[in-house]
Amino acid sequence: ALCQEALATLQAGKSVYLCGVSGIGKTTVGVALTEQWSTPAIFWFLVRFSLNDQLTSLVFALGNFLHQQGVSRLWLQLIADGGVMKDANLALELTRADLAELAVTPLLCFDEIDLLRPLDTETETVQHTQFLAFIEGLQGHAPLLLIGQRNVLASDVVHILARLSVAETADWLTEAGIPFTPAHLARLDSYTGGNPRLLALCL
Repeated sequence: ALCQEALATLQAGKSVYLCGVSGIGKTTVGVALTEQWSTPAIFWFLVRFSLNDQLTSLVFALGNFLHQQGVSRLWLQLIADGGVMKDANLALELTRADLAELAVTPLLCFDEIDLLRPLDTETETVQHTQFLAFIEGLQGHAPLLLIGQRNVLASDVVHILARLSVAETADWLTEAGIPFTPAHLARLDSYTGGNPRLLALCL
């Protein structure tokens, strides 16, 4: 039901934010949504702290993606500038122009973006603020799927993923062909707290 609602929102050109604790299934739901997307134009950017958490990394990856889809304003500007983003506002405008010319509707996915915004916002770096502002500037120009443990950007719809219930865990065990007793089920639920990743490890 969550996937159907999120997909309908994205297909309407809006943004969806999936949030919840680590291991709750945010990325898994995101992947399921990409598998149901109506076009192959899917961009997925996973934020890795200190590896690709600079706006230049995002713009270069996005420019290459758009170039592969047949629109190259951003890519050509990057090439002209030697692969370095010199003007964030220009990069955003070129991205919007490229998105407007795409023959198909893309899905832009940004995973782990909460890493860019610390709990103490006073310690947020200028580079991370620019990164988040760039993503925010794409709102309304393409469907956006945002994923993070915390909601750090405004979006049209927010889905907070919850733990699996005891009944859902029982269904999972049954489908996996694993026999269990009510006592086993209770212990498993107590140990994992209904967290899918922990349940998968136990299975």
